[in-house]
Amino acid sequence: MNPYEKYYLRQRIMTGAIAVGAVALVAGGLMLWQPWNREPQQQEAPPPVVEETPVVEEEKPDLTITVGGKKVDCRLYRGDGWTMPVPMDWTIEESEGEVSFIPPDSTADGTCLTVAVSQDPVYDGEFISVGVHDFNGENGFERLFYSGDARGYNVFCKMKTEEDIEKYEKTMTAMARTMTVGDERPFASLYPMASQPEWQVVDGETVLFLDKDGVDIESVAESAVKSYMNGWSNEKKALFTGQYRMDPAQWVQSYTCVGDDYVDVFTVSAEYQVVSGGASSVELGEGQQIRGGWLSDANRVLYVVVIHDGSSVKNTVTLWGKPGYSGAEFARNVIAG
Repeated sequence: MNPYEKYYLRQRIMTGAIAVGAVALVAGGLMLWQPWNREPQQQEAPPPVVEETPVVEEEKPDLTITVGGKKVDCRLYRGDGWTMPVPMDWTIEESEGEVSFIPPDSTADGTCLTVAVSQDPVYDGEFISVGVHDFNGENGFERLFYSGDARGYNVFCKMKTEEDIEKYEKTMTAMARTMTVGDERPFASLYPMASQPEWQVVDGETVLFLDKDGVDIESVAESAVKSYMNGWSNEKKALFTGQYRMDPAQWVQSYTCVGDDYVDVFTVSAEYQVVSGGASSVELGEGQQIRGGWLSDANRVLYVVVIHDGSSVKNTVTLWGKPGYSGAEFARNVIAG
């Protein structure tokens, strides 16, 4: 057998062996892999995403204040050179030059404690005042703690309703007394507290209650009104009958800690009768009007200031001014002056 035949025979033997092997694989149940016939594999669904709820740590109080014998947890508000404790559930609202602390369940809008800092204080000293606050045409209550030196610190405790006064006055007072300016607490030992004066009836007249004879506010106001009318020019006097009428005196504010005195402030509004046919000749200023033959002035009221020691009157002062004259400016220009 020549070499070619040997080679040919060897190729036939190899081809037969491969064929036999393939048949054996099929018979044994094995499949040959063909990429073009491969079935797509099903992907397993990804595990569900579990969102973790962030853990919010409860705010811890910085300090406590005592209100009516009970401890109230507070956080410490840090202002520009001053700090104040604020109950944990009160809201803080900041604006230019002032910040307000608002209780969570007040009965009326406007009830809050407001700190206002003046870079140029109008009064050098300290006082506490209490008075009527105008809540958009409705009268409420306001207590003011004031301290003025290089700066003027005003702490306004404003409460619109009697219910809010009952609920928050003591808390606001404790906040003010715990306020720090630098390393000091300017209101911690400021006493006595200002309060609305008492009244009594003497000989049928309602007068300010004092241990002696009291003060007839109406008589003091009447003298001031007459003096004002006497200062008119003859031309103006000719347009009026000389008759006047006054509204009852209204208490508006009281001060303590201005020296050793107590100061109570009242306002009186007056109207003046115009001569018949003279209304057209009366020159009216801003806020003035004539109704039913009487001239009134909405921008001018009489302030009656009574200065006393709690039992006897030391002095009374009257002045004309716009409604709402109060606070540090009033203390500087009227009381201290």
